[in-house]
Amino acid sequence: MDQLINKDAKLLYFEYVISKLLDWFEESGKNREDNDLSILKTLKLLFFVSAIRSKNNPSILLDNVFDSYFAMPYGHVELDIYNEIKNKDGKLSYYLLNNYKALEIKKFPKTPENEIFLKKIILSEIDKSVDELKAKNRKLINLSASTLVDLSHQWYSWQYTFNLAKLKNKRSEKIELDIIKQEDKIFNLYAF
Repeated sequence: MDQLINKDAKLLYFEYVISKLLDWFEESGKNREDNDLSILKTLKLLFFVSAIRSKNNPSILLDNVFDSYFAMPYGHVELDIYNEIKNKDGKLSYYLLNNYKALEIKKFPKTPENEIFLKKIILSEIDKSVDELKAKNRKLINLSASTLVDLSHQWYSWQYTFNLAKLKNKRSEKIELDIIKQEDKIFNLYAF
C-alpha cells in the first residue's frame, strides 16, 4: 500500500479496532457494556494490535495506518489518534471514549468496508492482528490500563526513545517504526 491514510479514515480504522476489542472483552465472559476500555487502555491495546507482527511477518498497520507512535510517559501513543480523541472530547463516530470506558453511540457496521474510506485489506489486517494478540495473551483485554502501561514500558522501542526524549529535556519523542518492527515483542509482564 503506497497511499497515505487520511485522518478520517484513520479514525474509522481505530473505531474498528475498538469494536474488535469490545468483542474480545465480551468473549472473556464479561458484559460488553461494563467494559473498562478507557482512553488510556484503548491506546495501549491499539499499540499492541499495531505491533504484534514480526519483521518476518510484517503488517501494513504500522507502516500505513497507525504510523505515528511517540514515546510518552504512559508508553507508546499513536499521536494522531490521541490528538483526535482529545480534540473531539472523546466523541468519535461510533464510540465515546472517556477515562473509564468506551460507550457505544451507534452500532459499528457489520460490513465496515462500505464506509467511504475503508479498505477490506486493512480491516482484514486488523482482524488478523487482534487474533494474533489474543493467541499471545488471551488475558490482555482484562488487564488494567496501568498494567498495560507497565507492559509497554518493557519494550525496547519505548525505553530507548523515551530516554532520548529525556536527554533533550522533552516528554515525548517520535519512535522509529523499524525499532518496533525488529524488537522482541513482549505481551506478558511475567514472560521475561
